[in-house]
Amino acid sequence: MNSRDTRKGQQFMGMVTYYRIVKDGKPVGDDYDVDTAYYYLSDGLDQLELDGDVLVVGHSNASDDDEVSEDSDGGYSGSISPRLVESGWQELKDLTFEQFLAAFRRSDLGRDYDEKRDRGYLEANFANLKAAYRKAAELGAGIEVDAF
Repeated sequence: MNSRDTRKGQQFMGMVTYYRIVKDGKPVGDDYDVDTAYYYLSDGLDQLELDGDVLVVGHSNASDDDEVSEDSDGGYSGSISPRLVESGWQELKDLTFEQFLAAFRRSDLGRDYDEKRDRGYLEANFANLKAAYRKAAELGAGIEVDAF
């Protein structure tokens, strides 16, 4: 199921994506989300030659370390192992929003980017993505992902 976020004029469409930091099968710390910015974050990271799907939702057909379960509504639950969290954090930790934004603007979705309308929303969700990875990496934990 897709949803549309229209707060303050944003017209982002995508899957609402939530992160839960998990260690030894138990939630630890705060939960994080990137609201409906999944496709935008993934596209921008892909432009940087990072695997946006793995970094944003823990899914890649090329990885044996992630688990994905699709439901009948088109949503899914996945997990990012502690090993993938650590490698993902190494890719994300020095990446600035400005670097991400420059790459995102080169993507198909980024061509419609409106600085005035979209910047705050995209920047906040980029920060949430990095915060989830930072916290999970600090704890040596994995991340459970729910997207719908």
